Amino acid sequence: DAVTMNTSFEGHNLDLALPKARLDTEVEAAGATALGQAGETPALLVNRVGSGRAILLNFQLLAAKAQGPDADAVRALLRFLYDLAGAQSPVKIAAPGGGALPLTESRIWRDGDALVFGLWRRMENEWFSPRTGTTGGEQVPVRIDLPKPLHVYDLRAQKHLGAVGKIDTKLRWGRASFFLALPYAIPPPKVALSTKRPAAGQPVTASISLAVPAGAKERLAVWVEVTDPAGSRPFWGQQVVILEGGKGQVQVPTAYNATPGDWHVTVTELFSRQSAQATWTVGSGA
Repeated sequence: DAVTMNTSFEGHNLDLALPKARLDTEVEAAGATALGQAGETPALLVNRVGSGRAILLNFQLLAAKAQGPDADAVRALLRFLYDLAGAQSPVKIAAPGGGALPLTESRIWRDGDALVFGLWRRMENEWFSPRTGTTGGEQVPVRIDLPKPLHVYDLRAQKHLGAVGKIDTKLRWGRASFFLALPYAIPPPKVALSTKRPAAGQPVTASISLAVPAGAKERLAVWVEVTDPAGSRPFWGQQVVILEGGKGQVQVPTAYNATPGDWHVTVTELFSRQSAQATWTVGSGA
């Protein structure tokens, strides 16, 4: 049956039509408010429960295609329901003119005052290969609006975009783009060593710090990499360290047969890609 909804409810307007939908014809409004119908059958029912609402969609919310009148109607209905519930996203993602982005999925993670959000444009085919001529299509322009100016890092481009309230970018087909938004610019890391001339078998403690604002709850991460005097980067000297309150530590062992010379530890903050390095020297007697 065709579903029509033309109503105003608690200051929110809804005007749409779905040409075909499956409903349960035995459902009745009873004490609920019917905001849409298909013939005599209510299609959308709202009941007050305490200080909230219970909403029943008495039809399948399906659209055969990602674009077209049916998809537009489904988006309008979902927007109405979100507005009715007072649910808002921390970031608004749309086409440059404010329109919909078909085949696009977004994910948002919050950690303290930090927002990490990802956008993924689904490919219309299962795979692509430039060598065979089956490609993912042109990149799609996107506009991202933030609730206020924040320091934004484009994680794919490894670029600090500055303090902005809007991001204009493009999405690759089948490839996710990720961004970090913070109320402050990430400061460069610092690394201090417990000793610069360790004795044989003595571990070297590298204390890592970022001068984040006092009380910052978000956790940042650094990539730690050790380089020996020959320029090699041993596997055991590579790890990710999570910083709590901008601070963390890592211990580097000094083997009794460690290669004499200058050893380095390089610390790279993973969002901003800023680095710091410290050096210790192993004597020939180690």
